[in-house]
Amino acid sequence: MYSQYPLQSMKIIQVSPYFPPHLGGVEYHVKELADGLAKRGHQVTVASSCGRWNNGFVRIPSIDLFYVPIPIKRPNLEADIYHSHVPSPLFAFMLRDSSPHVVTYHNDVVIPGNLNGHYLPRSIGAAVEGVNREIIRPILDRAKIVISTTKSYAETSPVLKDYIHKTKIVPNAVDVSLYPRKRDKKGYVLYAGRLLHYKGIESLIQAMSEVQKKADLELVLVGDGYDRS
Repeated sequence: MYSQYPLQSMKIIQVSPYFPPHLGGVEYHVKELADGLAKRGHQVTVASSCGRWNNGFVRIPSIDLFYVPIPIKRPNLEADIYHSHVPSPLFAFMLRDSSPHVVTYHNDVVIPGNLNGHYLPRSIGAAVEGVNREIIRPILDRAKIVISTTKSYAETSPVLKDYIHKTKIVPNAVDVSLYPRKRDKKGYVLYAGRLLHYKGIESLIQAMSEVQKKADLELVLVGDGYDRS
């Protein structure tokens, strides 16, 4: 039987490119993780390009370029555990020599063909993806542990599959107390999230044209983002 709280408090740094109130799944994943670790008695510090947190917070000076903030200065961070979150690997790259370094690999970087409403040639997207892989591999090479949210993703990611030997599976969690236990289903398909090309919303819209041939369903999109227009 494990104790609910740790026997010894540790200094843990959570490093994320963005942090709430900036919107995004990774942002709130890191916030929930930081909140949970702090409640368990750890000394948690969040380091990010933006955001705010009630406990320790370090703002990393950065240049924000659409989906990717670029850090321009490495803060002095001392901890028992360094935990980075990628994509946007430049923040984790700053900590590649820190130890022990834990890296949560949320997803591969795939550059969309349409960026903020503007067409982007595939050659440019492929070049950016290649540079990202060159940056992320030294990080994962030196990381103590790599975390993936699902086993299937860890085995199929073109990058992560090479690090299966040090990958641990930790699924994303949902605090069910925040949501109704039961609600009658309505006649619509709901998307809730950021309105970004790489989320696949265009594919959803196209699929709905087929769905609506057989079912009386509407599509509701909830969210905001660079590609809202």
